[in-house]
Amino acid sequence: MNQLPKLKKKPYLITKKTHTILCQIGDVVGCHYQIAAKLGYGGTSTVWLARDLRDQRFWAFKVHIHTLNHGQEREVFGHLATVPNEEYAMALPHVQRLESSFKLGGTHGDHEAFVMPPMEMSLDALLAGQREGR
Repeated sequence: MNQLPKLKKKPYLITKKTHTILCQIGDVVGCHYQIAAKLGYGGTSTVWLARDLRDQRFWAFKVHIHTLNHGQEREVFGHLATVPNEEYAMALPHVQRLESSFKLGGTHGDHEAFVMPPMEMSLDALLAGQREGR
């Protein structure tokens, strides 16, 4: 098994008005997901790359702000899980699916995290983002 290049370990502070989460590369969240890199962020969530310590698979996990009512996103994932694969077989590799979810405690409340397969990104793009501090 090839070793990943050593990524810079630095804390990322996600803060907006009344919510703060401090995550650091190497932290273990959700009992068995070890943070490997920050993939991106937006106004309502941050997406991390994490390795499942049980089977060494990589996952993306999306941490929502604690005040977000994201029922619609959960409903879409729920609907997609009920559609037979043959109905959208050609699109299946390009449709994001929800593997699981968990709560991540923050300073002002719980943040729901969605665990999903990571979208395709080259290791070069990941490392470039790390060098640029994204």
